[in-house]
Amino acid sequence: MAVYQRGKTWWYVFQVDGRRIVESSRLRNKTAAKRAEAARKTAILEGRSGFQRPEPPPKFDEAAKEFLAWSEQKHRPKTHALHKLNCDTLLRYFRKKWLDQITPDLVEEFRRQRQSEARKNASDGSRVAPATVNRALAPCDCSSRSED
Repeated sequence: MAVYQRGKTWWYVFQVDGRRIVESSRLRNKTAAKRAEAARKTAILEGRSGFQRPEPPPKFDEAAKEFLAWSEQKHRPKTHALHKLNCDTLLRYFRKKWLDQITPDLVEEFRRQRQSEARKNASDGSRVAPATVNRALAPCDCSSRSED
């Protein structure tokens, strides 16, 4: 709760969901300005003031499930199978993450860990190739995806 004075008028500043709110209370009494700030903050949190609280992003596993359902309808079976394989690989690392928590640093960590893994069915002990990792991370051609 930050109330400060500009001239003879009291102003307040606070944050809601990362958004900084700076407004005049239009009052000359500090106690009344504090009450006005609390009322304004409550109004914003309850959605009465025109600000909409954003919906939280889905978790990665929910988004992958939705993507695979879309892929099954829009792509050929082999393409869908490739998407499923790539999603299964990505789910091992990102399953419990919210989509907005997946940062470039986290993707690079996935890339390093995945490249250090041994290839399946390889008797020579070779590692997963960078191209394999890139294919798992490559976005599909979703330009034709419609929000039906």
